[in-house]
Amino acid sequence: PKVSVDLTASIQPVDFEREDVDVAVHFGTIDERSGLHHSLLFPVAIVPVCSPALINSRRPLRRPSDLQNYTLLHTLVRPDDWRKWLGANGVSAEWATHGYRFESSSMAYDAAINGIGVAIAVTAFVEDDLKEGRLVVPFPMNLSTPDGYWVVHPPRKTANPAVIVFRDWIIEEAK
Repeated sequence: PKVSVDLTASIQPVDFEREDVDVAVHFGTIDERSGLHHSLLFPVAIVPVCSPALINSRRPLRRPSDLQNYTLLHTLVRPDDWRKWLGANGVSAEWATHGYRFESSSMAYDAAINGIGVAIAVTAFVEDDLKEGRLVVPFPMNLSTPDGYWVVHPPRKTANPAVIVFRDWIIEEAK
């Protein structure tokens, strides 16, 4: 409550030596950010999601191969998720690059909610939409990935009380 937070978003990793940034949330493997103090916020698992209306349409969506009859919704940050998920579920995925690409996951999830197609989602990001019934999981086959979301900061920032308060708060919020 007593810490002012300025938020920015970027798909590029923070350069703590050149940028005026104390803490970052990093997506990926922690090996990519060696030398930083890091704490896992949550691991990443992916699963297809779509509007309930789409799953009840005249085109059946009973098995993963049926997805080739639907528009796939992709995110630019995670361009290979569909191919990985389909491959893990035994589907040859040459067609998995087709569909719409969105800069952010939230845009892809909104398109899925609006019946535009089927998104491949990070499960942690669609929990509320699933609970509220805005999205459904047509196939309960999550794929765990080696990625995660991490809170990171340089070791020199460990002495900064605001950094520690923020880090501890965001870890608790991510639970």
